[in-house]
Amino acid sequence: DTRTPMNYSLVSIATNIVAGVALFQVIGVAGIAAGTSLAAWANVGLMASTLMRRGLWRPSARAVSRLVRILVASVALGALAAFASHERPAIEHAIAWARIGPLHPKEFAILGVSLMIAAVYPLFLFASGGLTLSEARAALRRRKGDAAAPVPEGPDLS
Repeated sequence: DTRTPMNYSLVSIATNIVAGVALFQVIGVAGIAAGTSLAAWANVGLMASTLMRRGLWRPSARAVSRLVRILVASVALGALAAFASHERPAIEHAIAWARIGPLHPKEFAILGVSLMIAAVYPLFLFASGGLTLSEARAALRRRKGDAAAPVPEGPDLS
């Protein structure tokens, strides 16, 4: 069945355009990214619901549990990012001395918060159980590009 995914792609494109334009009017450039994300999730939802309705796919309890734990870690990270965004003036004031050429405290604050978020998200994933140490090690081994080593199986999300 190639027609259904094609139709869902068209719905996703329409969702992307409508949501992107509408959200751009409300929150600016970030609205375009939010519209794209919303459209992608709409596509996933449509495809998953169709597969489940047809009896072709059903997520295991383990997969649902894992996805919920990843969602918890993501919400925690979003809350941390929102807090940092709210406190950006205080962060900039704390590093008011930071100036290198065209870079000022604002740029250093954004860089620092971005680095902190990149470092903290794996910790949130480990703490929530959304990622295990063995899975992280296996992913890092695959990234090294060792073609001679067998590729370990990923987590069962079926």
